[in-house]
Amino acid sequence: MKINEMSAEQNGYERGIDTRRLYRFEAKYFRGTDASKVLPMKTLRRLANRIWKKYGKGKPLPWVAAGKGTYYGKLWLSYSQGDYIQLARNQRNFLVLIHELIHSMGYDDHDRLFIKTYLKILEEYLKLDHDELHRAAKEYKLVK
Repeated sequence: MKINEMSAEQNGYERGIDTRRLYRFEAKYFRGTDASKVLPMKTLRRLANRIWKKYGKGKPLPWVAAGKGTYYGKLWLSYSQGDYIQLARNQRNFLVLIHELIHSMGYDDHDRLFIKTYLKILEEYLKLDHDELHRAAKEYKLVK
């Protein structure tokens, strides 16, 4: 069955799997690294501006705000609403900022295009080794 022939239920199921894989990758691969270190909002806004100038597709930079986030599964989580990103207190770091910026670029699902952009930005702005990053992404079945 081709992807465009999938039922909405199957498609939603696949999106859920992609999301869980990505969150697992983020939690394990970046645990204890500079990418997951909580930073001042001023620093995060500067990074957002630099990334957006290169990857924002000519759209206005979304406002990046500190806030509670949204409550989901017993956790406060950061979120993007396109032109507005709210970073929860425990998620004010490079990794979450980059993740939410990519959602604001128009990549709603954690699909191949999201992952491709995500890995490219992580590699460039966090100075990560390309081969190592892609090996880890492959291990978590984010890329083939």
